[in-house]
Amino acid sequence: MARPVQPPGRPRRILPPAIPRDARARGRRPARRPCPPAHRVVAGPRPRPPHDRLRRGDRGRELRLVPCAARARQRGRPAPRGEPGRHHRRCPVIIRALADAARHLKTPDDCYQVESTPWALSLSPAGRAVSLVPLELTGADGRATPVRQPVPKVIRTVAVAPQLACDSGIYTFGMADPARQRATYDWAAPGPPELGRHAQWTEMVRDWVASLPSPDPGATALLAWLDAGKPGLAEVMPTSDTDQRALAIGTVAIYAQGDNKPLHRHRSAVRFWQAHVETAKSHSRGLCSSCGSESALVDTFPTGVPKRLVPGAGQATVALTSANFATASRNLSVTQLANAPTCMACALHSVAALIALSEEPSHSWTGDDARTIWWLKCGATPSIFAFLDAPPPADEVHKVFDQVHAGTPLDGLATLDDEYYALTFSGRGPRLIVRSWVDTTLREVALAVDAYFKDSAVARIGHPDRQWQPLWRIARSAGTRRRKSGKVLEEAPDGAHDALLRAALTGSSPPLALLACATARSRAEIGLAADEPNAWWDREHARACLVRLILNRSHQSKGGPDVPGPTLDPDNHDPAYLCGRLFAEYEGLQRSALGSDVNATITDRVYGKAMVSPLMVYPSMDRLGKAHQRKLRTGGNEGAAAAIDHRITALVAAIGPIPAALDVSGQARWMLGYYQQRAASMASAHAAKAAAADTTERRTSPPTEKRKKP
Repeated sequence: MARPVQPPGRPRRILPPAIPRDARARGRRPARRPCPPAHRVVAGPRPRPPHDRLRRGDRGRELRLVPCAARARQRGRPAPRGEPGRHHRRCPVIIRALADAARHLKTPDDCYQVESTPWALSLSPAGRAVSLVPLELTGADGRATPVRQPVPKVIRTVAVAPQLACDSGIYTFGMADPARQRATYDWAAPGPPELGRHAQWTEMVRDWVASLPSPDPGATALLAWLDAGKPGLAEVMPTSDTDQRALAIGTVAIYAQGDNKPLHRHRSAVRFWQAHVETAKSHSRGLCSSCGSESALVDTFPTGVPKRLVPGAGQATVALTSANFATASRNLSVTQLANAPTCMACALHSVAALIALSEEPSHSWTGDDARTIWWLKCGATPSIFAFLDAPPPADEVHKVFDQVHAGTPLDGLATLDDEYYALTFSGRGPRLIVRSWVDTTLREVALAVDAYFKDSAVARIGHPDRQWQPLWRIARSAGTRRRKSGKVLEEAPDGAHDALLRAALTGSSPPLALLACATARSRAEIGLAADEPNAWWDREHARACLVRLILNRSHQSKGGPDVPGPTLDPDNHDPAYLCGRLFAEYEGLQRSALGSDVNATITDRVYGKAMVSPLMVYPSMDRLGKAHQRKLRTGGNEGAAAAIDHRITALVAAIGPIPAALDVSGQARWMLGYYQQRAASMASAHAAKAAAADTTERRTSPPTEKRKKP
């Protein structure tokens, strides 16, 4: 049968219902519901952007729907105050919260950002280059890293945008662009684009010197050096081709001889740069949608977020918010920040706060493809959020959260009702994408974190006081583990870290898909138990925490079997849980009978089958168990054989009919039963060994003579 041919003009993907389609596609759709009163039918063809290939032909030439706020913007009038922009609905709230947070953070001057300055140029008072050397710091490990300091910053696109008294070698010296000379590089042969950039950079220095109320020796020396044709530059220029290429694209900080402060950080330079940015970025006054004050509004954000802080970003600098073309605002004649007018102070402070929070490990979590930052309105940093990455012993955790339930302030805070914010974001090209936004109180978040610890607690084998793993390790335990070039790489499933962090901060339930990932990785990595037992038990403990968290919060488990507690639960009669315990008992029986002289244990052979289908492996385990009991009895361990046989018999009687197959939830309970039974068996073995050693010590130690009283 011939494959049906797609009718011409039919879109290749599903478009939003508000976008009309061609007559044939529209005829097959049900009648559209009546429009709400806030819309009006406007006659006329829908404008067709040339870049959108899905809107070609006769599509979009019918009637179109335009919201009231959009009509007001098209006519040049401001939108109604009660009707915020579509995708900018949360932007003013987030920007205001970030701008307020900047007051409590250590941020550079306005219009400045901390960046690496790998090169330093020193000028004499007469205006001659004295030295041009790498500006580096040597760490304790002997590695040299470029010095990081605040530099003038503005978002660069395709236009020429020089930075005052501190820029790349192309702007500062007029060097040739290394990208244009790939074979052999001649720094002294710049093209017209490089000469134009250097000319604008020189003109900015000249404007700065002209604006000084009193002479600045460093600025005067810099201008004299530029006007004289940069004397001494050829003598101090690095001779290595690699260094010359790095200098052309690296930031150069300029110092006056004898002055430890670079020229771009002089107070006069800071004031001039701030005035320059405000003049270039602000062309109107109005009401700021963030702080509500009437002041100078920016056309676009003057500064952006570095790419290294925004997962998934495609450009060196990411804009916090903007709409640069009609498609971003649904074909309306509004671009840039027309939907969210923002003043200069809010724009600068919000970006500075986001950068500062992202660079602070105690306020930032980096997940799979997103980053989460959090802060309190008062600027404090409670220690409870550090528990997620480095959980302390159980007693300390319970002690801290008992204070929360009692209403006692944490870490010297005045109250638990302070506002708490958490922002999860990622990047797409040059834009920042808000993935989630949490706006609540410290009390609510602390209670959510407490619930997370209670729902995911599982006593660790050998360390019963350690009941949790770091959140990032729990996420990675459900992913693959492999070796590459001698290094161990652990990768979390997509979205696992963000889902767990959201569960910890908001009390939500992680996706059930992580349950399947955890059980599958447990079966796949069983060979790791013999090769790398420490790594196996670490990952298995993390998977047990993940499994118990999902089971406690899953809607499918409501009304089903009870979820086991943090330690071995003898009152839990779920068949899947008991089957896991039974398998651990058979494994312990084999270990007691044969010791470590075993080529392959039952765990190595049938661990995965026993988790999926307990009935398939039970007959063979029962036969092996009886043989191992006979070996224990003949070896003189009748007491151990009787104790293990009693526990196995009790478990088999409690299970009843052995399940033929277990679903994902049952496999997770089986895994919990196996892990907790192993932990309990090892704890009892250690206790018995310690008791025996204590008894032996008492028998062998000589009695101490009591001194008679005179």
